[in-house]
Amino acid sequence: MRIKRVHVKGLFGIFNHTINLRIKDRITIIHGPNGYGKTVILGLLKALFGRGYQPLRKVPYSRLEVELTDHSRIIVAQRPQKRARGVDAQLPPDLDFSLIRPGKTTARHRAPGMQSLDERSFPSFYVERYIPSLRRIAGGKWRDRETRDVLDFGDVVERYSDRLPFLPTSQRTPKWLASFRSAVDVRLVEAQRLIAKDKPAAESGTDKVSETPLVVTGYSEELAAAIRTKLQEYGALSQELDRSFPSRLLERNPKSDLKTEELRKALAKLDEKRCRLVAAGLLEEGKPLKLGAIADRHRSVLSVYVEDNDRKLSVFDEMAHKIDLMKSIISRRFQYKDLFFSKETGFLFKCKDRTTLDAAKLSSGEQHEVVLLYELLFKVRPKSLVLIDEPELSLHVGWQMDFLEDIAGIAELANLDVVLATHSPQIINKRWDLTEKLRGPLD
Repeated sequence: MRIKRVHVKGLFGIFNHTINLRIKDRITIIHGPNGYGKTVILGLLKALFGRGYQPLRKVPYSRLEVELTDHSRIIVAQRPQKRARGVDAQLPPDLDFSLIRPGKTTARHRAPGMQSLDERSFPSFYVERYIPSLRRIAGGKWRDRETRDVLDFGDVVERYSDRLPFLPTSQRTPKWLASFRSAVDVRLVEAQRLIAKDKPAAESGTDKVSETPLVVTGYSEELAAAIRTKLQEYGALSQELDRSFPSRLLERNPKSDLKTEELRKALAKLDEKRCRLVAAGLLEEGKPLKLGAIADRHRSVLSVYVEDNDRKLSVFDEMAHKIDLMKSIISRRFQYKDLFFSKETGFLFKCKDRTTLDAAKLSSGEQHEVVLLYELLFKVRPKSLVLIDEPELSLHVGWQMDFLEDIAGIAELANLDVVLATHSPQIINKRWDLTEKLRGPLD
C-alpha cells in the first residue's frame, strides 16, 4: 500500500494544504516559505503511521486526511476537551479517527486525552513488566531500546496500549486502526540527523540521556555487524552444501550438466562476482580459478560446483548492490577521499595518501551525505515512505543539484517512496514537475 494524497485543514488555525504524491516518479518535493508547515506535515505523517498519538495532539489543526492507493482514507480530527471547573491548564485534545473504505462501513474511534490516566496509579515496574524493550531512565521517562525513542507516560500508553492490560477499553487502539496504521512503513529523516542518542542512561548508571554527534561512527559499527552476520549466513550455507555435495553429485542426472562452453562462461561469471564482493569488503581476496581442458567426466562435478557457489554468493546480492551504489555516489562527491568496506570496520575513509581518516573528521556536509545515504540504503525497509527534512543541509550547491538523481537511484534499488521538504531550488533543479507548493491562506 502507498500514500496517494495528504490534506491538512486548519494547520496552525490558518493553513489548508493538499499534497498529491508522485506515485509514478516515487519522489515528491514540498516547498514553501518558512512557517508554512513543511516539517510539521512530515511529523504528522510519521506520527499517524507510527504507534503513538501524542504528536498528533501537539500541533493545532482541525483535520488530517490521508488517502492510500487502494482509495481508502483515514481522517484524524482534533476535538478540544472541556476544562473541568477550577482547572486553568489547556487539556490535550481528543482525537477522532475515521476510516473510509470503498464499499464498507466507515469505522470510527475516539482516542481521549491522557488526563484520564494518572501515572501514579501504575507503578513503573508494570510498564517494564509488560514491555521488556522499555527501560526507565528518569522520573516519568522511558527509553525504547528497539527504536531508541525517549517516551513519557502518555507516549508509552498510546504506543503500547495493546500490551498494557491495566488500561481501560477507551484507551485501547482498535484492530482496524492498528492495521491501517501499519499498512505503510514511514521513516522520518530529520534535519538534525547528525545527532545520535547514546546508550540509555539506566545502562550507564546515570539519569542523564547523553547525545553524541558521531552518528557516522555508530553506523559504521552497525554495518560491520551486518556484514559479519552475512558472512555467518554464507558460512552456514556453505557447510550445508558441502556436506550434501557427494550425495547430490551421485544422484545427479548427467543430462542436466552444463556444456563445456557454458561451464567456462559460468565459472568466469563466478570469478567476476567474487571480485566485486571482494571490492565491496564482503569476501577475502583469493586466487582465481584456472582451468585447462574440461573432460566430460568432470562436467558433473563442475556443474554442481557452479550451482552451489552461485547459491552461496547470492547471500550477498542485496548488500553488495547497496554498497556499490553508496560507493559510487560517495566517489563522485568526495574528491580527495576514498570509501572502503570491511567486516572489521564497516566503512572507513582513506585520504589519497592511503592514511585512514576518522569519520568524525569529515566535514559537516560529508557527514550529512554519509548518514543520509546509509539510512536510505541500509535502515529503511522496502516499500517504505521516506520523509526527508531539509536534505540540502551543509551540502555544496553542486551536491544539491545532483541530489535528486542519487535519490531516484536509491528509490529504485530499495523500492522506496520519498517525500522531501526543502527550501533549495538547487535540490529541485529542473524537476519542478515533482513539486507541491504550500500556499498561504490568501493564495
